[in-house]
Amino acid sequence: MTAKVAFKDGYLEVMLESAEVPNQQILVAFVRKGLRALGAASVEIVKVYGQQTDSEFPAWSQEFDLAIAEAE
Repeated sequence: MTAKVAFKDGYLEVMLESAEVPNQQILVAFVRKGLRALGAASVEIVKVYGQQTDSEFPAWSQEFDLAIAEAE
């Protein structure tokens, strides 16, 4: 799996790509937990995309707000 990360237009964009479509539920939770642990104050909105290698478009996308605490 590869991850491409960019900060654009006030949000963090994370593109996850692998031979099989990445598991949305597991990976979004992983990214959220990791970013919270980093305590990146400049990041509020995160957009995560999952894509199969060689596919033109992501299979899924999910956006979340790091500032909103969720029960884990």
